[in-house]
Amino acid sequence: MAGGVGGTPLGTWILATVAVASATIAAFQSRLSRLLVRPRLRLEVNPEPPEFHHTLLVHPGSPGTAADAYYFNLRVRNTGNSRAEQVEVFVADVLERQTDGSFRRLTSFLPKNLLWSWTLKPFLEALSPGMVGFCTLGHVLDPQRRRDLPGEALADAEEARLAGRAAFSVAVQFPASKPFHILPPGTYQLVLWLAAGNARKVETRLLLVLTGDWTTDEARMLSEAVRIRVL
Repeated sequence: MAGGVGGTPLGTWILATVAVASATIAAFQSRLSRLLVRPRLRLEVNPEPPEFHHTLLVHPGSPGTAADAYYFNLRVRNTGNSRAEQVEVFVADVLERQTDGSFRRLTSFLPKNLLWSWTLKPFLEALSPGMVGFCTLGHVLDPQRRRDLPGEALADAEEARLAGRAAFSVAVQFPASKPFHILPPGTYQLVLWLAAGNARKVETRLLLVLTGDWTTDEARMLSEAVRIRVL
């Protein structure tokens, strides 16, 4: 074959150029596809039944014992155009409002994953486009029954100080022997991270206002005693 550079036939250079161009185009298309076709996660709060609801809590460690409780579930929605895989919701931080109105990090709280409703697992296997999954944020138990169920009571001194007021138990994975996940009455900001094996991390902050009041009147409890919203 005539022509060429440095003794290399011109046809070889053309084939090499075409191969490089094809690889470049393929890489660009792959990157563009990842940008255009991917899951997007969003957290939503619907502060009414069935997401927030009154129920009876039965602890597996105390069979036959049931107590009134309120459960608070969050919606995680996939607003993207591809399936999210191995979805998780992580409580990265909890901040407590001080008397001067500022919020300070609660150093006693250990960052952990929340559990998905009903499966009680830290990861949701998949979430298709346009679909929602329900993640449990936590529950509030009848304060008179906290000592009756394993893992529901605060330390003795704290229980004495609360004098029967309601507390919020964050539904984290594997709570420790110390009740770091139980929040006494107060105003808190919860920093949540939503992520998936194939989706970017999204940070959402929730405002939790807990008065400490308790009633079996579901409407009053959900509108007055416990208030949760996205900031």
